[in-house]
Amino acid sequence: MIKQVIVAVGCSLCILKNPGFSQGTAFTYQGQLAAAAAPANGSYDFTFALFAANAGGIATAGPVTNTAVAVTNGLFTTKIDFGPDVFTGSSNWLEIAVRANGGDSFTTLAPRQQLTPTPYALVANTAGNLSGPLSVSQLPPAVVTNNQPNVSFGNVTVSSISGNGAGLTNLPAAPKPANIIWVATSGRDFTSIQAAINSITNASASNPFLIKIAPGTFNEAISMQSWVSIEGSGQGTTTILANPTFEGATVSQPDSCELRNLTVAAVNSDYSVAYGIYAASGSPSIRNVTVSGSGTTIEAVYAQGASPVLNGVTITVAGTGSFSTGIHTFSSGTATLIGCTINVNGAITSLARGAFTYGGGGMVLKNCTVSCNGDSLSSENAGVMKAVACQLTGTIDVSSGGVLTKLQCYDANLNPL
Repeated sequence: MIKQVIVAVGCSLCILKNPGFSQGTAFTYQGQLAAAAAPANGSYDFTFALFAANAGGIATAGPVTNTAVAVTNGLFTTKIDFGPDVFTGSSNWLEIAVRANGGDSFTTLAPRQQLTPTPYALVANTAGNLSGPLSVSQLPPAVVTNNQPNVSFGNVTVSSISGNGAGLTNLPAAPKPANIIWVATSGRDFTSIQAAINSITNASASNPFLIKIAPGTFNEAISMQSWVSIEGSGQGTTTILANPTFEGATVSQPDSCELRNLTVAAVNSDYSVAYGIYAASGSPSIRNVTVSGSGTTIEAVYAQGASPVLNGVTITVAGTGSFSTGIHTFSSGTATLIGCTINVNGAITSLARGAFTYGGGGMVLKNCTVSCNGDSLSSENAGVMKAVACQLTGTIDVSSGGVLTKLQCYDANLNPL
């Protein structure tokens, strides 16, 4: 008679066939078989079936038959493969039947053996039985790197890093901070903004400068240079004020620089046009700036052949004589205004314009508020203007081949235009 003395010394997953390929579903079973109260030796056939209980019931998997399994001094090892989707987390018992190799009938051994948790690692192919989050702190370091040096993770986003990072290498160079020069009415590097600008002779894309201006009013007209940005201490706190005449400007701004966090004021006392900011070339940036203009012939912002970008800019014009304009683009180039506010009150309403394109100039306004006692928007002589989600107060003028496109614009009473 064949009887089972010790069953299921241990169970473990099969070894991967090739690194980098998904593992199979077979696991290794080890047991000890006795015949006539002595350790068995020879070749035996085994059947294996899986049940949900230790007695009775219907097999949930199998039987699987393994023939000609070698048994030496009672010990044997074999692989069992019930296929996929068998070990899903519930309890399972293994029922074994045995016969001498090629014998007529199998003898079922008792009792059934409850499988240890090792085979349930198979379900980790999909992590279907993972309950709750698995924090990184619960993983040993070897899991992250597989005990391998120089591991590459591709594109990784890190929200925070603790420690000093002394071991980090091959990192891209951080953007070089700007060289900073301070201007104040007293006690800093310069008392004149233009003097600070003129002192810079080596500004470039790889060597930018920043001029920071302390609170106060600076009575001078300035000409900025590329790669030299100017930052004030706040709108209404730092003011650059000038009385430009004959197409002069309080601030002349070229490409590759930014003007931010201050007020620019232009006061014009004759009938030659004057500008608050004159965008001379490229795509200069104007951000969080208040531009005010007052006098006989005034344009707060003027761009000729340039494409300035204005973010969060407030433009106020109070005209006392000829034409009064918030922003004017002329010739090539397109100004972009985002979240800006324009308020123009001109003495001659027919020459008062909030936003004005002329002679091929372009302009795009997004989420802006434009109010004028004349034309809120005016596109003339091949000017091209687009307004998106803007509140407009005042008439709208499109003439002499001008082009105007409005999308989701509305008036002061929120009526669609």
